[in-house]
Amino acid sequence: MKKFLVAGIAAAAFCGAPAFAADMPVKALAYKTVDPGYNWTGFYIGIEGGWARFDSRVDAISGGAFLTTGPLHKSGGIIGGTVGYNWQNGPWVAGVEGDLSWTDLRVTNNTAPNCAPGNPGTHCTNKLDWLGTARVRGGYTVMNNTMIYATGGAAFGRVGSNLNFGGVAPPVGAIKTETGWTVGGGVESMINPHWTVKAEYLYVDLGKVPTFLNGVALFNPDVKARVNVLRAGLNYKF
Repeated sequence: MKKFLVAGIAAAAFCGAPAFAADMPVKALAYKTVDPGYNWTGFYIGIEGGWARFDSRVDAISGGAFLTTGPLHKSGGIIGGTVGYNWQNGPWVAGVEGDLSWTDLRVTNNTAPNCAPGNPGTHCTNKLDWLGTARVRGGYTVMNNTMIYATGGAAFGRVGSNLNFGGVAPPVGAIKTETGWTVGGGVESMINPHWTVKAEYLYVDLGKVPTFLNGVALFNPDVKARVNVLRAGLNYKF
């Protein structure tokens, strides 16, 4: 009888221990790797702001001669809003994002005698009033709550050019909304399931902005506009 009792206890221990042992690690592993609170899929809105550098120059043809102001640079603040949507598949995240930012980047070249032909006192002023982008994003989550991403798409900007002839003739100028392209990248982290913070860099090329100025014979300047943007953002995900 004792032999049967001992054998029964041993058999129960042998069968029960593996089940208990298998159950505990699975629960612990699931607790460590699955966090349903961090999900990037969804619609979001936010604010962004930072620093921008506006690089421009005026190229013109007058009487067959090619004239240029040389590079004009201006740095300053930029601030605006963002809207977008993300889709997550495993560690990969894809999305679309648009933003519109205000800036007041204005640069004047007072030492460009070729800003207009035959008028050494002429100076040129170029400016960027606002900047917007419409982009796609592709990212990879290096942790549950942090994503690194690349982005690119279309860009839009309000670019102006003004020529002051130093009293020889009335100032002339033009301002236009121009389209171009942008590319960049950044990193974004979730503070909690609804709030995220990000830092990103964008390079924007608005191409050649034609500013045909009436009343200036044979003088058709083009403004080349480039913008480098470094900014941070705070988003709310619904």
